[in-house]
Amino acid sequence: MPDFSFLFELEKQLHSFEVRSSASKLSSLLSPNFFEHGSSGKIWTRNDILERLPTEDGAIKIQSRDYKAIPLAADVVLITYISVSQEGDVICGECLRSSLWRKNPNGWQMEFHQGTRKQ
Repeated sequence: MPDFSFLFELEKQLHSFEVRSSASKLSSLLSPNFFEHGSSGKIWTRNDILERLPTEDGAIKIQSRDYKAIPLAADVVLITYISVSQEGDVICGECLRSSLWRKNPNGWQMEFHQGTRKQ
């Protein structure tokens, strides 16, 4: 099986304040067709994300673990993992995450993301 650890690193970039605070960095990682089923139950469009994330103050830190990659086609890979959000010493929540990444002329970009609160 091919090594898709570079996609894990792209996911982790999306957790960093440096990328989340930059609409241009976000737009390079998110496909023009991107949408998300958020852990809140809300559906987010690419434009929603590009407007919302750069306004965050960076107080919440995101850690992730247990990455898995499942190739679905030569140019499409499903990534799954667990994320933990933390503000200061307080853990805000743990989520099961899944993302679809597609290789296109701009490189690998996320097409879809879903977060489900872990119980």
